[in-house]
Amino acid sequence: QKGSGIYVYSVSRRSVAGNYFRPGDIIRSINGKPTKTVKELKSVLGSSGKSWDIELDRNGRTIRGTVRL
Repeated sequence: QKGSGIYVYSVSRRSVAGNYFRPGDIIRSINGKPTKTVKELKSVLGSSGKSWDIELDRNGRTIRGTVRL
C-alpha cells in the first residue's frame, strides 16, 4: 500500500542514521522486504549483517540507497 511504512519522527544529529534519514521520511522496505511495523524493521535489520538496501519516501519521492556500518 502506498501509505504504509515506518515514519521517521526524529534523527539524532550525531548518529550514523543522521547521514541517511531525515524527519518525515517513510521507510518502505529494507533488502526488498516491506517494513510496515517496527517489529518487521527490527527483524530485517537483525538478520542482514552490516549493510542494508533501503527504499524510502521523502517528500513524495522514492529514494533508494545502501546503508553500510
